[in-house]
Amino acid sequence: MQVPACQQEEFHSVLPIRKQIVQAITAKLQTGYIFLLSETKEQQTTRTIFSTAEIKGKTITHYHLLVTINEFNHQNSETIQDWIETSCSSFIKVTAWVIASTSLLQGIREGHYFYWLTAEKAEQLYSHSTTAKELISHISVPALPNPAPWFNRSVQFLAAAKLLLLRNQPSMAAFQLHQAAEQVYTGIIFSCTGYRPPTHNLLRLHRYTLFFQPSAELVFPPASPHEETLLQYLQKAYIQSRYTDSFPARSSKLELLVTAVEQLQQIGKSPGYSAAYPTP
Repeated sequence: MQVPACQQEEFHSVLPIRKQIVQAITAKLQTGYIFLLSETKEQQTTRTIFSTAEIKGKTITHYHLLVTINEFNHQNSETIQDWIETSCSSFIKVTAWVIASTSLLQGIREGHYFYWLTAEKAEQLYSHSTTAKELISHISVPALPNPAPWFNRSVQFLAAAKLLLLRNQPSMAAFQLHQAAEQVYTGIIFSCTGYRPPTHNLLRLHRYTLFFQPSAELVFPPASPHEETLLQYLQKAYIQSRYTDSFPARSSKLELLVTAVEQLQQIGKSPGYSAAYPTP
């Protein structure tokens, strides 16, 4: 089949980058599989004095991967994730979810929706042995799990945070706000994928959520390199309020965070999520 001329350049430029990704990962890690879960493309338009027509094209700017590891060698998944993302950053932006290869196999055997969907639909960039489709050849399509518990817990944690603010207990309110944000982020991701990322880090969860709900960027917009975002403040407050009495949790910032978490919950109530929340 002939590739249309407008697609040939993109097709040929993508393959070397994917090879680089595979080589970078497999050269250092005992890798079972590398799956491409999604890719982000940006539209580019060029206007020039040498032509009356606009020159348009699309560039892939971000890959979202699932990487399964055969042997962690005493490293945790977040450490390996950070290494993969840093190693690939010189040629493409990458977000990598890292799990044990045994977790993939077990999830498929147990009928876990996320692992089945990945094996069925994701492009397989690398396989150490058996192809993923062979693993699911006798597995029926699992049902997408219900995300309601995540959203319901978010509502409850937010209510607790508001009560603690009224009682002038900002440190405890910060903890509850973190929990409320974590639950709603996880609920959005879970409702789309059936997967719960094994992290409590809001910065990671926010980044993952943008693949499924880009409007979350409006709730916690990026700041300049010299500014601390509300999300960074909340992450710091969550950690330090538990282990020190000296962290100055400021009620003014926490009030802004209450509004932000409420906005996240509204994103969770968008079409596809409305059944997740209890009726007031």
